[in-house]
Amino acid sequence: MTTQLYAVIKHHAESNAKAGKWSAVAATLNVPSVDVRITELRSTRWLIQTFDAVIDPATGATEADLILGTMQAADNPRVKAVLQSGGDGIDLSDPQSQQLITALAKAGNWPPGLVAKIKAAAFDSRSLAQMAGLPPVTAADAESHWKAGQAVEAGSVTYDNRRILLCLNDGPVNDSLTIRYTPVGVVDGVEVKGASTNSGGVSSGLKGRDKALYADLLAAVAKWEGS
Repeated sequence: MTTQLYAVIKHHAESNAKAGKWSAVAATLNVPSVDVRITELRSTRWLIQTFDAVIDPATGATEADLILGTMQAADNPRVKAVLQSGGDGIDLSDPQSQQLITALAKAGNWPPGLVAKIKAAAFDSRSLAQMAGLPPVTAADAESHWKAGQAVEAGSVTYDNRRILLCLNDGPVNDSLTIRYTPVGVVDGVEVKGASTNSGGVSSGLKGRDKALYADLLAAVAKWEGS
């Protein structure tokens, strides 16, 4: 299996990867380019704390004062609910809320830029790497993971099996065990894994690598019991 980073590169920056433009690949994955909705309910307290820029030096009135004044004058059930004492707030990222902001701005004659500012507060811009749950990607990361992924797809990776004992049950006649084998290889410093398979069975029917592992387990148990 290829790595997650390889999959992201192939989906979003394959042409630059094929051209060996690793800095460009990293830039594509790291630049904030995906707007994610912030669905947290925003209260009047949040408005006051966030929009504290003074727009009228003579009175000291802030952006929040203008916004709240417009809301108080509006005849809208959702706006009234936000203003009520103990109100939970409003999800600014909701499409209807975004339309409502435009209507309030027009009614309150908000200054240029304030509409965009409050609408932008409803979204968080994230990178493709962040969306995939990855840390910031370097050019070296991009190159090594691309080469590893290409090697996996070409079938040129040499794998060693990593063994995990899932279960060993002691029986009156035969023991039974279940072992998971995972092919693991390293390409250009990047670890890649093949599909895992489970093996095992009753001790009397074990063969090959399963039988050898069973013998090693019995020896280890005997050593532990004798210590």
